Amino acid sequence: MFDTVNLKLFVSLGLGGVIAQSEWVFWEALGLIVGKLGIIAMSVHTIPNQIVMNVSTIPIAFGIALAVRMGISLPSSVRRTQYIAIIVTSISVILFGFVAILLYVFRSFFITIFVNNDDSGTDKAVYDLAEEIWPLVSFYNLNIALFGLLAGISSGLGKQWDLGVINVFWLWCFGMPIIYYTTIVKDNGSLNDAWFWMNISYIGINGTLILVFVCSDWYKIQDKILYQDDDDNENTDNKNGSIIVVQQQSNNVATSKPAMETTSLL
Repeated sequence: MFDTVNLKLFVSLGLGGVIAQSEWVFWEALGLIVGKLGIIAMSVHTIPNQIVMNVSTIPIAFGIALAVRMGISLPSSVRRTQYIAIIVTSISVILFGFVAILLYVFRSFFITIFVNNDDSGTDKAVYDLAEEIWPLVSFYNLNIALFGLLAGISSGLGKQWDLGVINVFWLWCFGMPIIYYTTIVKDNGSLNDAWFWMNISYIGINGTLILVFVCSDWYKIQDKILYQDDDDNENTDNKNGSIIVVQQQSNNVATSKPAMETTSLL
């Protein structure tokens, strides 16, 4: 029989995850805004953009692994799952905080991968502006690392919709308008303003997610998982019972058939 209940649950979580991925669309829209600042600003924005996209894959992978581990642990122990989430997140933040410091200390090396530090010309302007925004870039790497871990926790708790709504609010309702205003509409707007308010937006996301996790009833989530498992087991038992009955009937037919054949032959 077609399981419509679990299908609806799957689709609901999937849609929440799709909305949560509006964070990636935000990055593309941000590139369009930065493009209005000119070629130099766009060239500079491309440098940390490439670095962030590569470095952030590591904490995002940590978050995915954490979500899987929480999904295994939560049905059996809420306390242990909370310890796992806290310990993994804390250690990871320390690790990626160290990475953010290294990105800042060796900023000249990373910038010169993309542009030469000449004494004059366009390259010099790009290098100087990149160095100017680099403290914000380094801090953003820590910000996005924490976000990747918290996104994993939200998946582990089945809170994709919470993550999606929080992302939409902080990035699209708060972040995008204020970034557009401070960089394009306001006089003397710069790339520095865009990266500053982007950090503020992600601080808002991370803070709100932490608040949601702290205020959530993890035991209620566990009960919901166990209740769903009981329903699945009951359905499985019913199916198995039906299969057993069918098998027994088949066995009866199989055992009686030779007798009938023998009788007919006699």
